[in-house]
Amino acid sequence: MTIGLVNAGFMTFRQAIGVIMGANIGTTVTAFIIGIDIKAYALPILALGTLLIFFFKNKRINYLGQTIFGLGALFYGLELMGDGMKPLRSLETFQELTINMSEIPLLGVAVGTIFTVIVQSSSATIGILQQLHAEGAIESLNAVLPVLFGDNIGTTVTALIAAIGASVAAKRAAAVHVLFNLIGATIFLILLTPFTHLVEWFRDMLMLEPKMTIAFAHGIFNLSNVIIQFPFIALIAVLVTKIIPGKDTVIDYKPKHLDPILFNSLHP
Repeated sequence: MTIGLVNAGFMTFRQAIGVIMGANIGTTVTAFIIGIDIKAYALPILALGTLLIFFFKNKRINYLGQTIFGLGALFYGLELMGDGMKPLRSLETFQELTINMSEIPLLGVAVGTIFTVIVQSSSATIGILQQLHAEGAIESLNAVLPVLFGDNIGTTVTALIAAIGASVAAKRAAAVHVLFNLIGATIFLILLTPFTHLVEWFRDMLMLEPKMTIAFAHGIFNLSNVIIQFPFIALIAVLVTKIIPGKDTVIDYKPKHLDPILFNSLHP
């Protein structure tokens, strides 16, 4: 949406940087919602959404029903995926992969990035990661957190796709999203050990379940990333401008070649 607004000229490139940073914080809410164990209520939520969609004529109620139905489908789908992933715990190849991800964090980042690029939704891949951690398929936080960083890198593919054929400013906005998440993942990958200890401290202090532990890790990661990079917005803007050169023009969607005299005569 931000790239579309920039492309249409309703938002400047520099304004988009702040919105992109805010969106990275806002997207963590999904992980917290998934962290709340409400899978038992997934089908009733689906039923309520269906009722509001098909048995009411008011459009606002229909839109509300679509939202509720979507949430129910998300929870029910994650429950099904969790059940389907239970056999991974006994799969020797997957166990070796998780051990390698614990020893080689870059491998976990690559796995998370590739998986999110395929799915094109960090919320979905983080939800799957929460399920894997809850089922014990990936127990170590040293293996989970790099995958989480990779998910945040992979989600930028959506912005890159949206920027194809867009204006220079819109392409720069997409590049900011990639650069912002890439820098954040790099910083936290370097600080993986202290960050892991911090997440473990939150888990033990608040007695968090595995899903909520990942949600807190995701929230702390994105919030800290914004706090770290926010003072450097101007520098990021200059860097992206150097990477993607060109004139920052606004696409004009207004009518052209209309004679003002003729228009005034038709509308006195």
